[in-house]
Amino acid sequence: MMKKHKKVTYTLNRDIINMIDRGSFIETIPKSTYLSLCIQSGYEMMIEDYNDNDKKPLVGVARKRKGTIPKTFTLPIDVADTLSWFSHKLDVKKSHLVRCCILDFERRESEKLSQQIEELMGEAAKIK
Repeated sequence: MMKKHKKVTYTLNRDIINMIDRGSFIETIPKSTYLSLCIQSGYEMMIEDYNDNDKKPLVGVARKRKGTIPKTFTLPIDVADTLSWFSHKLDVKKSHLVRCCILDFERRESEKLSQQIEELMGEAAKIK
């Protein structure tokens, strides 16, 4: 029987771990599933970074962050392998890519929510 998931450990700061915890709670899905969604939504961003840098490794990306905590997740093998590929091609640690994916996902979700609130306020103004 083929394994479909892989245990991976990333070193993340407390704020990022809290974002995963909160997102998992709000969506009522396991933390690993939430992380997987964040990483998959970050593929486009990583491809753009790769292409924007002429398909060469990024230079000057922080190598080590202080105050990070090792956190283990169980990700689908294809997600873990794709993240490893980007890590290798960009020469950036997987934990850094995970952090960027989560921050990008949170930013996009926040923008969607702001737009929905704006639309609701517009509809409410029409009702008056």
